Amino acid sequence: MTQPDFVTLSPQFAAQWQDIEKADPSQRRVLVSELIRALADWEARRTDPLARLPALQRAAHWSAVADMAAAEAGRIAAGLGAEKAALHARLTDSAAAINAARADLAALTAEVGALDSELAVADTSVEALGARADDLRARLHTLQRLRELAAALARQRAEIAVLTAEHKDATDPGGLLAALAQVHKILADFYAAWQQASADLAAALGTEVGDLPPPDADLLALPERLLALDRELGAIDQVLTARVCAQDAEDQARRAHL
Repeated sequence: MTQPDFVTLSPQFAAQWQDIEKADPSQRRVLVSELIRALADWEARRTDPLARLPALQRAAHWSAVADMAAAEAGRIAAGLGAEKAALHARLTDSAAAINAARADLAALTAEVGALDSELAVADTSVEALGARADDLRARLHTLQRLRELAAALARQRAEIAVLTAEHKDATDPGGLLAALAQVHKILADFYAAWQQASADLAAALGTEVGDLPPPDADLLALPERLLALDRELGAIDQVLTARVCAQDAEDQARRAHL
């Protein structure tokens, strides 16, 4: 600072210093700092007069505001940094949860595919069992018809035997012949029914009608086979029922899991 500058600033500085001495003690340090800054600004410009006390007070006020703003900005920046770290941690956890969910979904998809395959196999098994049951029912129906026809044949034989005994001592055999003629139609119908039943049985067993033996009452009465077929049908019905129950349980478990 040159001598002319000192001469110019001396009265202004003296006046400013007197005003600072009259100010509140708590403001003196701030005002002195602002006065030093004003001197530096004046030296840079050298045209404006030195700032008065109100200007120094305003400058001190805005300087304090700037300091507060800087402190608040620092606090906000620190808070944002913490929030950013927390958000990053949450995003990391969310990404891990999404990856886990995708893995679970892939596992569930594979499980559903396996269940679909099992269901397809089960459907095929159920269809096969149903066809087997229908075939056995057809055989049972045919055997029952043959048994009924055998009983009818036995009754006709008994009737013929009675007629033969009644006309054994008759001098005129015409009565016996007439009785036999009455039975003839019944026997013809029975034989035709037996032929039809034999054809049905052959179709069920995969044999030819010509390979079957002639009708015989002892052969046609087949209670053991009827009972065995009935037991087999009952077992198939139990298997079908258990399969349907198991399928319902699997469907309910899969719905609950999904």
